[in-house]
Amino acid sequence: MAEIEPRRAELALPLVRRGVDSPGEESVEDSAGCCSLLTFTWVGSLISEGYQREKRRCQAAGAEAEGSEAQFALTETDLLFLRQDDVPRALSQSAHNAWHQVSDEAAQRNRRPSLMRALLRAFGRPYVCAAFFKFTYDSLQMAGPYILKDLLNYLSHCSGQEGPETSECSLGKGMLFVVLILISAGCQTAVLHQYFHRCFRTGMRLNASCISLVYGKSLRIASAGGTEETGEEQRTSGEIVNLMAVDSQRLQDAMTYMHTLWSGPYQITITLIFLHWVVGWSMVAGVMVMLLQIPLVTLVARYIRLAQRQLMTIKDQRIKVTNESFGSIRLLKMYGWEDSFESRLDDIREKELKQLRKYQILNIVSSAMWSTAPILTALATFAVYSAFYGNLTPATAFTAVSLFNVLRFPLTMFPNTITSAVEANVSVKRLEKFLSSPEITGRQNDPMGEAVVLHEAELEWPNRTALLRPMTFTVPAPVQGQSRAHLTVVLGAVGTGKSGLLQALIGDLHPVSGTLKTSGSMAYTPQVAWIRNATVKDNIVFNSRFEEDKHLAVLKACCLLPDLETLPNGDQTEIGEKGVNLSGGQKQRISLARAVYSQADLMLLDDPLSAVDSHVARKLMKMFQSPLLAKSSIILCTHHIHAVHAADQIILLSRGAKDKDSTATGEDADDEMLLQAASTSDDGPAAKVAFCGSLPEFREKFPKLAAGGAREGEEPSLTRQTSEDVGQHFVPSKKGDAGQLVQKEEAQVGSVAADVYSTYIQAAGGWCLAITVLVGVLVGQGLQAVAGGWISYWSDHSKAENPHYISSEVGLIGYSTLSLAAFLGIFITSALFRLTALKAARSFHRRLLGTMLRLPMAFFDTTPLGRVLNRFSKDIYTIDEVLQNILYSYLQVVSAVVCTMAVIATATPWFLVVVLPLLLIYRATQNFYIPASRQLKRIESNLRSPIFSHFSETLDGTALIRAFGQQQIFISENMSRVNRNMRAYYSNFSSNRWLAVRLESFGSLITFCAGSLAVLGRHGISAGVAGLSISYALSITQALNWVVRMAADRETSIVSVERVREYLRLELEPPHHCDSDPPPPWPQYGSIEFQNVFLRYRPELPTVLNGLSLQIKAKEKIGICGRTGAGKSSILNVLLRIVDAESGSVKVDDVDIKTLGLHRLRHSITVIPQDPVLFSGTLRFNLDPLSQCSSDAQLWQALERSHLSEHVARLARDANGASGLESVVQEQGKNFSLGQRQQMCLARALLRQNAILLLDEATSAVDRETDALIQNTIKQEFSDHTVLCIAHRISTIMSSDRVCVLDAGKLAEMGPPLELMEKDSRFAKLAQLDAA
Repeated sequence: MAEIEPRRAELALPLVRRGVDSPGEESVEDSAGCCSLLTFTWVGSLISEGYQREKRRCQAAGAEAEGSEAQFALTETDLLFLRQDDVPRALSQSAHNAWHQVSDEAAQRNRRPSLMRALLRAFGRPYVCAAFFKFTYDSLQMAGPYILKDLLNYLSHCSGQEGPETSECSLGKGMLFVVLILISAGCQTAVLHQYFHRCFRTGMRLNASCISLVYGKSLRIASAGGTEETGEEQRTSGEIVNLMAVDSQRLQDAMTYMHTLWSGPYQITITLIFLHWVVGWSMVAGVMVMLLQIPLVTLVARYIRLAQRQLMTIKDQRIKVTNESFGSIRLLKMYGWEDSFESRLDDIREKELKQLRKYQILNIVSSAMWSTAPILTALATFAVYSAFYGNLTPATAFTAVSLFNVLRFPLTMFPNTITSAVEANVSVKRLEKFLSSPEITGRQNDPMGEAVVLHEAELEWPNRTALLRPMTFTVPAPVQGQSRAHLTVVLGAVGTGKSGLLQALIGDLHPVSGTLKTSGSMAYTPQVAWIRNATVKDNIVFNSRFEEDKHLAVLKACCLLPDLETLPNGDQTEIGEKGVNLSGGQKQRISLARAVYSQADLMLLDDPLSAVDSHVARKLMKMFQSPLLAKSSIILCTHHIHAVHAADQIILLSRGAKDKDSTATGEDADDEMLLQAASTSDDGPAAKVAFCGSLPEFREKFPKLAAGGAREGEEPSLTRQTSEDVGQHFVPSKKGDAGQLVQKEEAQVGSVAADVYSTYIQAAGGWCLAITVLVGVLVGQGLQAVAGGWISYWSDHSKAENPHYISSEVGLIGYSTLSLAAFLGIFITSALFRLTALKAARSFHRRLLGTMLRLPMAFFDTTPLGRVLNRFSKDIYTIDEVLQNILYSYLQVVSAVVCTMAVIATATPWFLVVVLPLLLIYRATQNFYIPASRQLKRIESNLRSPIFSHFSETLDGTALIRAFGQQQIFISENMSRVNRNMRAYYSNFSSNRWLAVRLESFGSLITFCAGSLAVLGRHGISAGVAGLSISYALSITQALNWVVRMAADRETSIVSVERVREYLRLELEPPHHCDSDPPPPWPQYGSIEFQNVFLRYRPELPTVLNGLSLQIKAKEKIGICGRTGAGKSSILNVLLRIVDAESGSVKVDDVDIKTLGLHRLRHSITVIPQDPVLFSGTLRFNLDPLSQCSSDAQLWQALERSHLSEHVARLARDANGASGLESVVQEQGKNFSLGQRQQMCLARALLRQNAILLLDEATSAVDRETDALIQNTIKQEFSDHTVLCIAHRISTIMSSDRVCVLDAGKLAEMGPPLELMEKDSRFAKLAQLDAA
């Protein structure tokens, strides 16, 4: 894509944190010494600070003291700084360079580029370095069993020996073996955690790089996804967010143990070599057992990969629908469609859980196959050894058992690693597919040419649907010294391609033939205003250098000063996502102000006048001719005919059946053309340029159309309005925080409450199930310990002369029985736990969805969509797949440690005396560490939400960002947010390494103590018992490490349940159904009465309705007008109970609406909203999501009456004969123009036979002729209904029975429109401005 540099050099990054990559922010790791690096002491200050603040919190809780969050828990400012080669900017640059290199190489070979190859090229070196540490660790693991064999031979020689001590049985020799075991364990600890640290860093790098690649790619593809040119499936915003939220995360998680793919076979190989040294060729029997399992494991892995791929596809669909549902939650509440969308999401979720169950069963089978491998290998080996080599000695038995324990880890981890590798591979393929998708060609810039040049340019949509037939026109570039902007006005009926033309000019569509060139900097206002979650000022300045005088001039020119006076903090007031706390007119004017402030060479304005009232539209037209825009050329697409009188060039787009360029003259030509413009013609669906010329030529060719824009004798110049001076002395920037809308996400402090675990257990199946699982795990681990004790007893009594002689057959039968019983206990418990955990997954999602759909609109006004999506994506994913594994692993390792301690204490009772102080130190270390770890994970979770929010916001505004040339600024802002999240993750995994080094050191001391006690008691302890004690002590090092690691992971993962439960406890809106709801005929008449209604949207905001009293008779047609922000839409909000009135009452057919269930009320009122919304799916679903229509004829009749049937029929023909009702609607209805979407909303209204109809600017985005057709339809179809119509076009409400004029939330005047026109009324003035 050819990116256009902005004209001005003052573009800055005011919304981006300064210094995130500053060299001054040095990482502690970079300055740490060698010893500190080996022991991770450089992390200690962070962990100590977390512990100290937790202490202060506990003391304050006891004393009931108050204090800030920073006093009692770690905060973002305490996080460790990243190393300079780990900052997102450096990672992004490396990843992009590597991806481009790999893409170029793949293009030469005509193959799809490999993302993994690119990532390895960029970040492979430290990961390869980690392989060296892993190789060293695996090799050192063999030292323990080797030294153990010599130690047990020593103990066997000393056991029962009487008389003087010989050199063969000296204390020094025995202690030498014990010290060697201690040194070996210490070296393994140091090497292992250097390996882990590099693996976690690599995973972090890959995650950040993939987020950067996906974010950058999303700015280079059409809207929210790929194109249909190559036949690829259209990508939605939800799917792209999923690539970032889930797929990049899977890649990060997989890196931790990916080296097991080669180290596992290596460990198995060297273990078998040592087994051969210990048990001879009998180890071949064990090898044969493992070889027989490999084909089965491979087959299961293949099914796991397929199941994972299908699971991710369903997850994409769920996130997409979730994104759509909560992105349009206001519409869902207006229509009362929450239950329908809840059912839709539940159906998708059930498919996901069904696939997840299949996936978990396959994982259980895979784990079972690998878990039986050590048992079957040991049985086969001991059986053959006993048959060919004779008696089993303690040295042989426990060295073999120790080696089998070493073997157990790679055999246990290998299936998990394969699963992770499969998941990562699926994610990599999905990322590759997205990153390889076609990009838009971008603008073709001609720096020295005209602002716009089209020569025989033919346009079509990405799916090959014709858009505009070959056209030719030119827009001159601004010249130095011109007094006003050159204005080109593009007119045309709904669906004639006006918005498509602008998309082509900004580079989103490429001409099929001909040429299209633009020059200079560009500004763009889309038809649906794109508003950021930022202050009014930041939305207008939009990363440019702030100039106060220019800012004030823009606010004044765009008629925003009176609006700012009503906002709590002026232009420092924070605007919610998608402008939730603004009216439609305010959003459109802020969007326009952004373009005006930029003073770009070329301004593309897509119908900015549609959502504003007439006198504001008049002022905006005056602004287009003012010196403020003298350095620009403007292309204005509009339905406002009066705009032609200020135009230097007029372009009329038509879809007429006949070519009227040469034949259409007279006063009927224009009307005929515009009325036929939206209809299908013999010439095909593409529109054409019916006229292109100056205003005098337009007047000559279309006299009637030209006359529609001005009254006879009126000059085309626009006169100054005195109302413009209303906010003349307004100071836009106020101090204070009253304007803050979006609240900071609450971060919990302290340990996770016990009732959070209780909540999860109850959701999974209750305490009976939890106790069953706990007992099952303890029994399984206990049986494993008994099996070890049996080997000890067997080896001590394997000689025939022993009075308690045990034959090889009996020994093998006992060992196999106990081992298989232990395996069955663990396997059954694991299967039970994992499958019932799906019940918790279902429960949490269902409850979260049900709660979120029933929260009041005030919550969504103050909560970013990304924060909501984070709950439904990352947190639900953790509950689905991560938490159950961690909880079960935690139970397993705790049980293993308990059983190990019991075995060692039984073998050497003095061990208890030594181990108790060590356990106290161990516990103190754990308590010292967990406060920091827990809080770091919470901070990381909270810092992930801003990434989601910014990403979702960017996807909605990609076209505008590209038009302004601000891709790099938004990429930098994304990097800033990723940087904050990475610092939390880096701090978290570094602190894990600090803990692991210390715990494994304690484990080594426990092994040292067990060995020392055995050596000290060498004359009174049997070699079998000593072997049992020391071999179990060797295994406890890793077990203790895993206990605390799993405890930390348990707390950090259960935070997802805590975060979901936080939303489950929010206060819900009133019930949807009440026992007092009137029976279905209500409302039979449709009378409405407002009695002294006061309304404010939130307690801290001013009232928007101030004592409104209004009585509307049954079947009366009421028009509601007033300037932007007067409270017009608030009447609809209070009538539908989107927000309940603070005081006063509203009655419908003499029933107070506060006594009704929300759905009973909202299903009884028909609404055509200001912002038309369509959902991805079929046309049928969009018209009738509740499936209330009994036949297709009803749907077609509604489409015909809303003047949309011809377009739908054309869609059916384009879809190769498929029913038009089954036509695909893309995300947010992007394959329909805004006017067509409003016509679709009219069709919905026609299907609902209710006594009351509410229209909120329902025809603001259609031309006047289509407006007249729709108004005629409303007049005919709703003649016996009560109609409340909010409109900016006074002509729209002139046929009303009465007109209500609002001002500052009060009823300014009311009466029949003709009576008000005869007086010097507010309405008469508005009507005069509209007629002009």
